[in-house]
Amino acid sequence: PVWVPSIYVFTGDDGNPVIRLPEAASKKYSIRFMKEDGSLLFAIPKITEPYLTLDKVNFMRSGWYHFELLEDGKLKEKNKFLITRDY
Repeated sequence: PVWVPSIYVFTGDDGNPVIRLPEAASKKYSIRFMKEDGSLLFAIPKITEPYLTLDKVNFMRSGWYHFELLEDGKLKEKNKFLITRDY
């Protein structure tokens, strides 16, 4: 299977993860971030901003991170994104 980048959660030009949810004010979104082995890294229980940039230091190291984006408690998307190392 070919990996297809998410339109909701992706790495921005500055290397920081971005969450883009245009309907965040009117819908209930939450997200869970997991390490590559599937263990939970952290979660955001309520997202109210339509565009949110996270600092990549929250992810501790470069590599692939998985996420589960939920809308009203139901899985909207399960995908992954890459955090690159600063040089």
